[in-house]
Amino acid sequence: MKSISDLRDRIDSKTWILVLLTILTTSFYPFAWMYKHNQEIFKITRGEKVNNNLVIAIIFLFAINFFIPFYLILLISPPIVLNLFITSKVVLAILVYIWVFKVRDAIQEYALKEYKLDYRMNIYYTFLFSIFYINYCINDLPIEFERKNILLSVKEDDQQEKTTPKTDN
Repeated sequence: MKSISDLRDRIDSKTWILVLLTILTTSFYPFAWMYKHNQEIFKITRGEKVNNNLVIAIIFLFAINFFIPFYLILLISPPIVLNLFITSKVVLAILVYIWVFKVRDAIQEYALKEYKLDYRMNIYYTFLFSIFYINYCINDLPIEFERKNILLSVKEDDQQEKTTPKTDN
């Protein structure tokens, strides 16, 4: 039987560890995380799949962006390399945001279709914190579902109290 915590259990990574590993690996780890969990996320959510080639392209562009500054130092005429660096940075950012927003949509659709949970992910946080916010929301999904169930049970209890006639002794 499926559970709302399946996605969190399959991904199984804490956001603070993701941030720490990002710092320790000079920003490479989020892209490795993305590659590792891309298929799992879309298999569980059954959302519009993102091809692994997009993730590989993102990693390739990250590698280019990582090594270009070393070439800028070594080259005598770096304007062409600098333009390549800026262009690849912009393309990298666009591709990452395409992936992040597709995952965001898949998670929201999954929560709504499977569990009738209107799970709203903040668009600004998604833009600012991208992969970190996606990971946070994956971890938060079961907690939000429990909150919804608690609120619904309290609401049902209140409704039952209102509809049952009070008897005076």
